[in-house]
Amino acid sequence: MKKIKLIIIFIIFLIGGCIILNKSEAVSISTEETPQIVECGNEFEIILKFNEKIKLMNAHIKYDENFVTMLEDNENKDVSINSKYSANDLSLMYLPLKQNVTEDVFKIKAKALDVEDEKNVKFEIYDLTVVTDSESKKIDDIEVNLTIKRKEENEIQDVQTNKIDAGVFEDLFGLEQRKILAISPRSGFYMDFNDKTKNKLYLNDLEMFCQKNSISIVSVNNKNVTDKNDTILKTGDVLKDNNNIEYELVLFGDVDKNGSVCAAGDLYTVKKALLSLENNKNFDKLQRLAADVQYQTKSDGAVLLDRNGLTVLNAFDLSRMRLKALGYDGHYNIESDRLSGTLIYESIYRYSE
Repeated sequence: MKKIKLIIIFIIFLIGGCIILNKSEAVSISTEETPQIVECGNEFEIILKFNEKIKLMNAHIKYDENFVTMLEDNENKDVSINSKYSANDLSLMYLPLKQNVTEDVFKIKAKALDVEDEKNVKFEIYDLTVVTDSESKKIDDIEVNLTIKRKEENEIQDVQTNKIDAGVFEDLFGLEQRKILAISPRSGFYMDFNDKTKNKLYLNDLEMFCQKNSISIVSVNNKNVTDKNDTILKTGDVLKDNNNIEYELVLFGDVDKNGSVCAAGDLYTVKKALLSLENNKNFDKLQRLAADVQYQTKSDGAVLLDRNGLTVLNAFDLSRMRLKALGYDGHYNIESDRLSGTLIYESIYRYSE
C-alpha cells in the first residue's frame, strides 16, 4: 500500500512537472528592440522577437497612415507584407517554401512622416497566430508605441580655403526660403595662363565644404555628376544632394553666368546696370547678388536697400570687381592687398571657431 502511494505521488509529480515545463516553454513575443523615438523622415523597424523558432506566422498591424508609411520590402524572402490590406492595416505572413526553415526575429520596415510637433504613434499587432515545433497558438494583441520627433537640423557651417569662401544662406533679401550656396573668390582664385583651373570654380573646390557639412552633391542642373574635377560651376547652377535638397549657386563676380569671375563681360554687365535703371531692374536676383560684392548692411544688421527696394549696387561694387580682375587681392603678395583675400567687402559668412 505504501509502495502504491509512493508511485501515485511520483506520477503526480511528473505530471505537475510537465505542466510547469510546458508552461515555461510556451511561445512568447517581445517588441523591446523596436526604437522608442524616431526622427521624422527616417526609416525604422518594428521588431518582433520570439522566444523560440517559428515555422509559420500570420498577423495584422494597425497603424496611422497620417504619421507613418509602412514599407513592403523585407530582407527575409519568406516574409510577405501587404501594407494596404485595408485602410491603416498591414497584413504579414511568414511561409517558408523550404522544409526545416524557421525564424525567431521578424522586422517590419516603416518610415516616419513629417510632423509639426512631437507625436506619439501607436501600432496594434493583432490576429497573431504562430506555429512552432511544440504548438500552434494565437497570441494576445500587442501594442507598440513610439514617438516621432521633428528632425534636428544642423546649421551648415561656412568654410574658407585658399581659393574660396563658401556658405549656404536661406535668409538673404529677396531670396528667402531658397538655399543659396554663396561662393566668394579668395586670393587663390585668379587668372593664371599656365593653370586655367585657377580662374574657374570646379565641383571639387567644394570638397572641404561638403565634407564638413556631410553634403554629397549628386547632380548639377539635373545632370548626374561623373567627374568632380571636370565639372565647372557658375552663377545660377542648381546643385542637388543625395537627400534631394537643392542649392542655387551664386559665384560672386560671375554676373553674366558664364563661370568667369570679374571678367570683361561681368564688368560691362554691372556698368550697364548702373547707368540704366531699367537694366538694373532686369537683373535676376542671383545676378544681383553675384554683383553685390560690397554686400552692405545698416547698423541694425538689415540689408541696405535703394529707393526701389533693391539691394544697393554702386560704383564701389564695380571698383571692387575691377581690383579683383587686376589681381589686387593677395596672390601676388602685393602689400596693397585691398580685398583682404576675399571678393566680399562686408562678409556675409559666419565662421565657427
